[in-house]
Amino acid sequence: MYKEVYNCYTCPEIEYLLILHYCDVRRFKKEKSKPCEFCKKYYGYSKSREKKYFTNSFSAEELVLMLKQYDSQCEKDELSLYSLVKAN
Repeated sequence: MYKEVYNCYTCPEIEYLLILHYCDVRRFKKEKSKPCEFCKKYYGYSKSREKKYFTNSFSAEELVLMLKQYDSQCEKDELSLYSLVKAN
């Protein structure tokens, strides 16, 4: 039985993780495009949605590091995927 339900918004987190990983935040902000468009243009975005892309490209430690980095940029009252990781 669940005691509480929390909403955890992840959009555009998956795309933004790639931007963080490639240290492209400055270029991303300069272009003022949507994360999905930016990732398609620079990283072959269609692959980024596939589980295989992430499991073949990044270790679990790298993914957790990207999630932690993203979480540090969120508002204090926002939950992110990293919130779920550190809860376990």
